[in-house]
Amino acid sequence: MVASVIGAAWRHGTVRVSLDAGAFHGLIEALESGRELRFPVTIPAAGQRMLVPCTLTGPSCDSQDTIMDLVWLPEPRAGDQVLIGNAGCLQRLPGTGRQDRPRGRDNPARSGS
Repeated sequence: MVASVIGAAWRHGTVRVSLDAGAFHGLIEALESGRELRFPVTIPAAGQRMLVPCTLTGPSCDSQDTIMDLVWLPEPRAGDQVLIGNAGCLQRLPGTGRQDRPRGRDNPARSGS
C-alpha cells in the first residue's frame, strides 16, 4: 500500500505522522492486533534524511486510527509517499463511506505491469 503524508509534527518525543490511509482504509490489522503487527514501512524518496521515531496515524482523527508506534523513518514531510508493505490488498471496503467521504478509486495491479 502507498499512503501520502498529509501532516507531521513532533509530539511527546516522536513525530506524529498523519497519512491519507489508516486502520479504516486498508490497515485494519493494525487495530485488531493492538498495534503489535509490524508492517515494513519506508519512504523511498527520502534520501539521506535523518532517521526519527514516528507514530503513524490515519486521517480520521479517531483514536483507533493509529497504525504503528515507534517506527524509525527518514524524517517525514507533507507530500511524501510512504510505502507500507504487506498491507491493503484485502481490506479496501472497511474505509468506504466513513464520515461522508466518497470511496477512492481502485487501482489494481495488472499481471505483467
